[in-house]
Amino acid sequence: MTFPRTRVRSLGVVVVATVLLSGASLLGASAASADVALPFTITSPTPNQTVQTGAVDITGTGASGDRVTIEIPGVQTTPAEPSATVQPDGTWDVPLSVGTDAVGFHQIVASGTLDSAGIYVTFEQPASPALAVTSPTSGSTVPSREVTFRGTAPAGSIVSADSAGLGTYQPDVVVGDSGAWSFTIRFSVESLNALLSRASVTFGGQDPSGAPFVPRTVSDLALPAPSATPVVVSPAAGTTIPSTTVTVSGTATGGPAVSVFFSPVDAAARTAANTLPEGRFESTGVLDADGNWTATTTLAPGTWAAVATLIADDDVHSSAGFPLSLPSAPRQFVLTAAPASAPAPAPAPSPGPTSASGPAPIVPTTPAGDPTGMGVAAAGELAFTGSSPAAPLLGAALLLGAGLALVILRRRRRLG
Repeated sequence: MTFPRTRVRSLGVVVVATVLLSGASLLGASAASADVALPFTITSPTPNQTVQTGAVDITGTGASGDRVTIEIPGVQTTPAEPSATVQPDGTWDVPLSVGTDAVGFHQIVASGTLDSAGIYVTFEQPASPALAVTSPTSGSTVPSREVTFRGTAPAGSIVSADSAGLGTYQPDVVVGDSGAWSFTIRFSVESLNALLSRASVTFGGQDPSGAPFVPRTVSDLALPAPSATPVVVSPAAGTTIPSTTVTVSGTATGGPAVSVFFSPVDAAARTAANTLPEGRFESTGVLDADGNWTATTTLAPGTWAAVATLIADDDVHSSAGFPLSLPSAPRQFVLTAAPASAPAPAPAPSPGPTSASGPAPIVPTTPAGDPTGMGVAAAGELAFTGSSPAAPLLGAALLLGAGLALVILRRRRRLG
């Protein structure tokens, strides 16, 4: 079949035009692909999402060919400056890794040549089935302030318990072959001067390889009321004790011992307290089978007050143990120094020497400076102008001597 020459020419023009148009379309499509410029955003993770630590992919959109750098303020990443180039389709993907220092609420910042974007996320460690707490569960009510926690972990693991200072200290335990572990914790009575009615405990540790466990927290445990407050029976309020040693006694239930704390009340006791050894202000009384207890200490004279608290046998927290009850009302008493013993009577004076003829005569003495005994001054001294006690004494002695002489003479006459 043959076509007219004009027809052939028309077909040639059509073919050439079609080829040219197709090429133009391809070039236009290529140009359009090279100029993709999507809004600069972070598409993953999403705002406020919880992200596990370890390997993390940060993705987003932007202008193709742009360079995107990722930063997480306050967190070390691997690599140190993670970045990527925006793909021709306007997307980008920056892989990185974060460690346990990222746990918490952080911002992720993506920066391009001209734009930047940021979101906030929460990083947490990946859940690990290695450490588990089986009882009690969060929010449960426990029947006693002494709570036994139980759980499981691989044999050879080390498990720790942290009650934030509100429970008795517990040393770490090594998990045995059974894979079971337990902690028994006594909870305090007060926290920040308020009755402690709810408590939480966080368990942690490490597996046999030394890798740390993801902490497990049992929270919001409802605790029963504390043990009954000890009763102070003796001494009675206001009692005066003639000693510096005092014994306080009473009754209690719900614990092994009672701690009694002594505090000075008046100025005398407060002054003396500065000189007493520190251990004098506390004394512990162990409960007997009937719940009776006594505590003794030696203080100083003054007015004192004693307060008794039921305690657990725990020497780690304090020398007085761990409190299981609220303190009793202060019981005041007065200590006085013991009365001094009466001095021994002085021995009676021994009688003077005697003679067969009667008592020894009294020999008068003459004051110095008066050799006459009559108030006359010795040579070179001033004359005595006043009365002298020597004169009457000399006269009395002479009279006494005369009397004795008369008595002796009369006896001789009777005998003769």
